[in-house]
Amino acid sequence: MKPCGIITLLTDFGLEDGYVGIVKGVILGINPSARIVDISHLIPHGSILDAALVLQEAWHFFPEGTVHLAIVDPGVGTSPGDLWHWRPATIASWAPITVFSALSSINTPRQK
Repeated sequence: MKPCGIITLLTDFGLEDGYVGIVKGVILGINPSARIVDISHLIPHGSILDAALVLQEAWHFFPEGTVHLAIVDPGVGTSPGDLWHWRPATIASWAPITVFSALSSINTPRQK
């Protein structure tokens, strides 16, 4: 599957500080032509299940090749999770217990 240039961002960062902007700056520093779409930054802090539920509702509305980046940390300073590949979208996770393992346990993804 070829990336389509869209990157979605789902975090538990909130909107009170500059962390969302910093993540976007890092992404654009790597790929200035990336199109970044915010899914939510109001996930309750550390709630992997809430993030999985929001992503479950949203991911299938994006074109094939979209990269979904979820950053939800149940404990600040914990080690990062794995990069997951999940058809029909590429999904990345930054959490010791990944959002996508929680999502996988809820149910299987819907096909387009």
